[in-house]
Amino acid sequence: MRCKKYFRLSPAAKAGSFVEVKRPCSWQKTENKLISKIRNLGQMRSPEGIENNLSIVYLHSQFQSHLKETINFVELEIQAKLANLAKIKAMIGNKRKALAGVMITKDKLRADNLRLCQRCSLLRNKKLLQDFEKVKDACEDLQSQLDILKRQHEKLSVKCSTVKSKLKQSRPLQHCV
Repeated sequence: MRCKKYFRLSPAAKAGSFVEVKRPCSWQKTENKLISKIRNLGQMRSPEGIENNLSIVYLHSQFQSHLKETINFVELEIQAKLANLAKIKAMIGNKRKALAGVMITKDKLRADNLRLCQRCSLLRNKKLLQDFEKVKDACEDLQSQLDILKRQHEKLSVKCSTVKSKLKQSRPLQHCV
């Protein structure tokens, strides 16, 4: 008979309510020997057999009480470990919530960074920046030329209107002559 595990929780049991005990092989062998001796001595009716029988029964009861103490000790250890496990699970839950918040913040910062990088893409590429500066300078030059042309057009339109008015004034006189 193999004895690998000494103590384990029953799968159907709730948090340490029941402990299934598998005894070590040496304890099982000792118990089996004691039982066989009790049977053998029980068959003997001599005073020595009765005296030996009582000593074996006493040893057997000591063995059982030792086993009960061990079981109680193990149950207490399991309950303490389950309480510690509950505390650890609560800590892990809190840390998981904090981590989720950090991850959300990190994702928001990453999105903001991406948006800013897209806005500032010219600053990273020198050729594009130089080209942009050239285009901007050309736009400014064209804008200044446009302003100059508008002013000239305005001046010319004013001159044209004065010339037209003078012509209109001079035409009625020519008709009269």
